[in-house]
Amino acid sequence: MEGLQLKVTRDITLKNVVMEDALDLFDLVDRSREYLGQWLPWVKNTVDIESELSFIRNSMQRMEFGIGLDMGIWFHEKLAGIIGFNNIDLNNMKGTIGYFIGQKYQGNGIMISSCRTLVNYGFHKIGLNKIVIRCASENIKSRRIPEKLGFTVEGILREEELLSSGYVNHYYYGMIRRDWDQAGTMVE
Repeated sequence: MEGLQLKVTRDITLKNVVMEDALDLFDLVDRSREYLGQWLPWVKNTVDIESELSFIRNSMQRMEFGIGLDMGIWFHEKLAGIIGFNNIDLNNMKGTIGYFIGQKYQGNGIMISSCRTLVNYGFHKIGLNKIVIRCASENIKSRRIPEKLGFTVEGILREEELLSSGYVNHYYYGMIRRDWDQAGTMVE
């Protein structure tokens, strides 16, 4: 999967993260630190470029073993966010998607298009049977993504994550491949 690129739209491309992306990634997180930090606890620990180099090394290792995939979201050739399979459970053919987008890139349909492309890739190239997305219950923007894509709320995980504001519940969204294919969600 090294060198993997997925064309989303004319303006959006997903590319697996590589070491050369570290500075762009740190800059993206740093410019959106307050915005991202309210929902992503790791942001406070991203203090320098070494943090991003470590993330990318880990990402490359997970990709090598087939247990994860992190891709940069490139919008007009600028790094706008990250999307990927935080976990790929090969025993159960299930993947868990995570994502974030820089504040200045919000509202352009970038994330929903990117997520649709990644779900298609997960089902039809990796061969997953189920894809999961978990979102903090109060993170309405993040929850809109799986909801617009037709994912089903399968449960609520109570006090699942500790954020700066305290513990938050997570909505647990799931999609099965046959439901995805029957719904025709793969087309925008």
